[in-house]
Amino acid sequence: MPDLSRLLPEPGPGRLLAWSTFADSIGFGLWVTGSAIFFTRSVGLSAGQVGVGLSIAGFLGFAASVPFGHLADRRGAREVAVALAVLNAVLFAGFALVHSFPAFVVAVSLVAVVGSGSHAVRNALLAGVMGSGSRVRTRAYLRSVLNVGISLGAVLAGLALRADTRSAYLALVFGQAASFLVVAVITLRLPHVPPSPSAQEGGRRWLALRDLPFLAVTGLSGALVVNSSILMIALPLWVVQRTSAPRSTVAALFLLNTVLAVLFQVRASRGAEVVAGAARVGRWSAFATAAACVIYASARGLPAGFAIAVLLSGTVVLTVGELWQSASSWGLGYELAAPQAQGQYQGVFALGFGAQETAGPAFVTLLAIGWGLTGWLVIAAVVLAAGFALPPVAAWAARTREAYWPAVSS
Repeated sequence: MPDLSRLLPEPGPGRLLAWSTFADSIGFGLWVTGSAIFFTRSVGLSAGQVGVGLSIAGFLGFAASVPFGHLADRRGAREVAVALAVLNAVLFAGFALVHSFPAFVVAVSLVAVVGSGSHAVRNALLAGVMGSGSRVRTRAYLRSVLNVGISLGAVLAGLALRADTRSAYLALVFGQAASFLVVAVITLRLPHVPPSPSAQEGGRRWLALRDLPFLAVTGLSGALVVNSSILMIALPLWVVQRTSAPRSTVAALFLLNTVLAVLFQVRASRGAEVVAGAARVGRWSAFATAAACVIYASARGLPAGFAIAVLLSGTVVLTVGELWQSASSWGLGYELAAPQAQGQYQGVFALGFGAQETAGPAFVTLLAIGWGLTGWLVIAAVVLAAGFALPPVAAWAARTREAYWPAVSS
């Protein structure tokens, strides 16, 4: 495991955020690795039931980030973040009581709603405790720590999967719950972020949803997150169904992506601290993702050795695009948000990512696996279109800030 001291920000709020992220990510790694198997092997649900339940939960949690973000503006981001972490711990522990499909749907739906809200609130908390010039760099550190923690959690989850007992699976459940309690304790040590008086005025409650330039940036940034669906959904299917590379190549590609993200996310975030730089980095991300699509497509029909080499090179390029896309989204999401309404703005910005997570898997699967080379080229074209549009739309949003910010700062 990499030396964490090199992945941490300077002492202060940023380092506390990094440690809380590390605790959270270990729990997430435990859970995401073993949750599907827990529900099928231990709870007794079918794979189809798990899929349907998670889809319902995803739909219900989709828009939860906006009202929770607004709550953070009204009540203080730190206090709301702590409350949601404790609530998450209780909800995850409740999975130990799930023994039927209806109970499963209720449980995962509650977790999805609170989880979506927690993401927006933690983003608002970071905006409140870190200065404008250090937010993107801090997020880059957190992303590196996140990948380390998830990897460690996945390794620990492997022990439970090998044991394949009810007790071992419950250890995953309670391990994730415990991680949220650790997050709550660390978050309490962060500085208090005062509530925004203007956020409590009803007429300004949904300001971010009326900010058309910001919504446009949100949509374009969300489109660029398709690289996530490519990596997690399209690429494994492409490797297994359309190339001669062995199945084990998928694990190697994921490992390569994780290692590169840990080592280079901070470096890739340079220049994204301001709107123009973030938009420019977003365009670079589009170029890299589009190039990766073409590289992946070319792996079809090659001998196994050449196919592996092409897939590895494509993953390097895709990961570069992913790192730039992340940095771009952080810069735009923070710098285009009204200072006293960071919660609701972060909640709205998350909708773009949520939309991609909902539609992206089907989009890339249909095109890449169904259409082959043509499909990969279509994906590349869509990403390039979003990348080219992002800088002028972001510039429009920056020019029109004064038309929206006085509404929350007066």
